Amino acid sequence: MAPLLIFHHRPGRTVLHRLDPRTKLLLMLAAAAAAFLLPGRGLALLGALLPAAYAAGRLHPATVARNGLAIWVLVALVFLSRAAGTPGDPVLWGTVTRQGLLLGGRDAGRLVFLVFLGHLFIAVTPVSDLQRAVRFFAGPRTALLAGLAVALIPELMDWASETAAAGSLRGLSPRRRPVAALVILGSSLVRKTAERAASTAEALEARNFRYDRSWKPLRPGVPDLAAAALFIVAAAGAALI
Repeated sequence: MAPLLIFHHRPGRTVLHRLDPRTKLLLMLAAAAAAFLLPGRGLALLGALLPAAYAAGRLHPATVARNGLAIWVLVALVFLSRAAGTPGDPVLWGTVTRQGLLLGGRDAGRLVFLVFLGHLFIAVTPVSDLQRAVRFFAGPRTALLAGLAVALIPELMDWASETAAAGSLRGLSPRRRPVAALVILGSSLVRKTAERAASTAEALEARNFRYDRSWKPLRPGVPDLAAAALFIVAAAGAALI
C-alpha cells in the first residue's frame, strides 16, 4: 500500500501550505515548463532548489525515494531507452552511445524533477484548494474534473500494472521495446484518468450536483509575491548558466 499513498495531501501550517493555491498552481506549471526548456545545467540548478522547498513545507522527499519503486523503474527505462536508442559514438557494448547517455541523463533528470515537483505540490495543496485555483482560471466544471483526477492518482498504480501486464501478453516487452512500451503506458494512463474523471462528473451532474458551492475567498499576500519573485530569479539564473 505504501506506493499508493505517496501522492496525497499532508496537512500543515507551513509557508507553502498557506500560499494562495493560484500561486502554487502557476509556480508548479511554470517549473514544469522550465524543466523542458532549460538546458541540463539549468535543470540541475532548478532541481537543487527542491530540497529547500521540501524543507519550507516540512516534508521529506525520502518518502518518494523509498516507496516509489514503480517510478524509479520508469526512470530507468527512460534512461536506458535513450542511451541505447540514440545514434552516435558507441561507448559500451556497441549499442550505448555517448550522445544517448547525455540525452538519457537529461530526460531521466526531467522525469525525476517532475515527480518530486508533483509530490511537493500535492502534499501542500488540498484538493479543495486545487479546485478553487482551477475554478478561478478555467471554470467550475474543469475544477471538478481536476479534483477528481487528483483523487484518482492512487488508482494509477493499479492501472499501470494492468497495462504493463497486458503489454507483456502481447509481446510488448519494456526490455526489447522500451520507448513503445512507455508511450503506450503513458497514453493509456492519461486516457483512463480522463475517462474516469469525466464519467464521475457526469454521474454527479445527473444527481443535480451544484457547482455554485461556497468557496473561501482567495487572498494572495506578501508570501505569494516573495515566492513568485524567488522563482523568477532562480529560473533566470538557471537559464543564464
